[in-house]
Amino acid sequence: MKLLDNKVAIVTGAARGIGEGIAIKFAEQGAHVAFTYVSDSSAEKAAALEAKLQAMGVKAKAYQSNAGDFAACEKLVTDVLAEF
Repeated sequence: MKLLDNKVAIVTGAARGIGEGIAIKFAEQGAHVAFTYVSDSSAEKAAALEAKLQAMGVKAKAYQSNAGDFAACEKLVTDVLAEF
């Protein structure tokens, strides 16, 4: 059994760098991962990460969202709760 089996994690800014590494570690431990990216220029990287996480056997979904915008954060959480 993995540490985070069937838990859901939200990772902001996971299309690259530290956020991407965190998303991968959560997935390795069995967590389903919802993650954000901000700009259209990151959409391709976000789609690639989504596919990589799904290939690890967890549910994963990328959301374009700005963590610095309160309304966007509320919408993100609502969307994640509905999806996961």
